[in-house]
This record gives sequence, C-alpha cells and structure tokens, in this order.
Amino acid sequence: MKNLNINWRNIVFAATAIFAFLFTAQIEVSAQAKIQFNLLYECPRYPHNFKVLSSPNEKTYRILFVNLYTPSSSFEDELAKTSVLEAIQQGGCKLDGKPIEAVKDNAPRENEPKNNQPTAPENTQTQTGRFKVGDRVLASPASMKGDEWFEKCTVIKDMLAAEGYDSYRVVCDDPKSGIGKESYVKVPFIKAWANAEPPPAAPECEFNEPAGTVSKTSKPTAETFKRVIYDRLAATSDGRKIGTTFETFQLGKSYVNRLTSGGLMNDGAPQGAMIYPVKTRFILCERYDTRTIRKVYDAQYNCFKDAFGEWICPNSALKMSDPIYLPNK
Repeated sequence: MKNLNINWRNIVFAATAIFAFLFTAQIEVSAQAKIQFNLLYECPRYPHNFKVLSSPNEKTYRILFVNLYTPSSSFEDELAKTSVLEAIQQGGCKLDGKPIEAVKDNAPRENEPKNNQPTAPENTQTQTGRFKVGDRVLASPASMKGDEWFEKCTVIKDMLAAEGYDSYRVVCDDPKSGIGKESYVKVPFIKAWANAEPPPAAPECEFNEPAGTVSKTSKPTAETFKRVIYDRLAATSDGRKIGTTFETFQLGKSYVNRLTSGGLMNDGAPQGAMIYPVKTRFILCERYDTRTIRKVYDAQYNCFKDAFGEWICPNSALKMSDPIYLPNK
C-alpha cells in the first residue's frame, strides 16, 4: 500500500471516503448528474460543504471545500470528476436547499460499451449478494480506485445489516502480521478476492519467566543473569505482565574491574569487582489492557555485584526492533 503523507491533500481523500460512508442515498442521481459551477453544494452530514469553481478539463474540477464551523480552515483542491460524482451519488448533498437533479444523457458513458452491449460486473459478489463476516476481500480504505490502493482485508461487520449503511467494516492485514487496521469501506471500494489467502499467522509472544530467584550467593551463570535481566525489566513495567524469550545468550570472558590511567575499566562497577559481559537477543512481551506488544532486543550487558553484594546487569548497548501489536491471549 502507498503511504499517504499527512498534508492537506490527504484531507481531500478522507473527505471523499467520509462522503462515501456517511451519506445515505436521498435521491437517485445518474452517473451524468449535472454539476453546476460557482454554487455551494450543501452536505449537512459532513462538516465540509463544497463549491465547484471551474472545470479545467473534462475529467477534473477545482473544488473549494468550505468548513461549516471554521470557514478560515476551508481549502481548495483539484478532484477527479468521478470523485465529485461519487459524493453526489451517495446523496445527502443539496444545491440551494434542493435535491440535486439528474440529467438524462443518451451518450455512452465512460467505459460503457456501445450498442448497449452488457459487460461482466467487476465484482460479482456485490452484484449477487453481500460479503459475510470472515470473508477475505480486497479493499481500498482510502476510497481510491487504483489497484495499488487495494489491500488484503477481512470483513468483520456488514454495516448494511447493522446500521443501514451500504458499507463494510474490514480489518486489513498488517505487514508485520500484528493487529491490522480497521476501516469502513463503501461497496465501490471492496471486491471479491479470487483464491484468497488466509490472514498471516501472528508471531508468538510467550510470557516466559526464567526459573529460580537470585540472591547474593547465586553463582555467575547464564541462568542467574537471565533472571537478573528479567527482574529488571519487570521492575520497570508499571505492574504489567511481561515475558522474556532468550533466543541467544552468550557469556563473554570475565575480567576484574581494575583502575587504569584512564580510570576504572567499568566506571559503573566497584573497583575489584568481577565483570561478566553478556551478549543476547531476546523477545520481550508486554501485556496491556487491550493488546500485547512484542519487541525484539539485541543487547549487551555487564553483570557484576554492586557495592551491596547484589547481582545487577546494566546494559551497555541496546537495540530494539519495531514493535508488533498483537491481540491479548
């Protein structure tokens, strides 16, 4: 999917999407509805009305979006003719307080075959029946018709049955196999997916806890240091349940923390303490109220006994991968 830069043009895309979702049809308008210039189209269910300023060519119009509440935030853009017609066709908009009239046009419409020859519908599912909850579909949450805008999604709610809107609630696959993003999608922007693939399997996130406890008499072993690292993470988790899965765990060559001309070899440890370097890669799982966050760390620690004789493992290097958001189990 294309990433949308957060700018004024995205507001236009969002406006078109909300037009398509919120407006229930109040009038029947043909695909060749008359668009009048320099008149305000009133759309009471949406915070922006719009005004057609001019027609640069046959396929695009300059549109002024007028904010009903804060006129100073109005903005102008050039939209495809099809985008303007889609907003009008969904109903809800009026012109000078009256429903927008349709005009009859016997000329072939764009992409319409001559001699009234029928063509196969693009989406037989929307022609013959409704998608069901759980169906895998291709959907365009941005309400854009280009193939590159369609994502792999799963239907989670039929809004026509639930609330009377001819749209669906879908959740689209997350590239990292985490929790996908939910969106409302109108029928023109959802289509059947031939040979659909199942949703990607979510990565495992186990709430493992190293065995045992650590005391002043614990030996300097990998098991001891895993527990020390876990206890440190748990102490900073604000009471959330956590788990650690150590994929690799290497103990380096230990050394005595001596005083050199540049100071202590490890200025965080007592002089004379035995330092045990650790290099590890581990998965950290943190359970929140509504989701679990999975993070992968590549880290280096220096484990030693502090001035009170307690084992501690401060990290000397820590790199975290992008987190993955998963449903709670």
